[in-house]
Amino acid sequence: MRHLVNYAVVDRAVAPEFIAEVKESNNEHWCLFPEPIEEDFALVAPFLVLMTPELTAQLITKNAPWGFFLQSEHDHKTLRAHLRRL
Repeated sequence: MRHLVNYAVVDRAVAPEFIAEVKESNNEHWCLFPEPIEEDFALVAPFLVLMTPELTAQLITKNAPWGFFLQSEHDHKTLRAHLRRL
């Protein structure tokens, strides 16, 4: 049985403070826009975030449509590539 990893896809335009906290805490996260990305686009980009229990608790309390949770047995590179094709 493979191990499932918890992720979220978070819209930075809706939840900029959450992405700022993720960056400050050095939690793993990846922009879903192709690189290189201009800073103006990065400010509204969707991000794939590796979730921790603390980050999950923060997102659950948000009322705005920030994005969605998902689980995957694939590594973040594979998942990011898949999400970018959608």
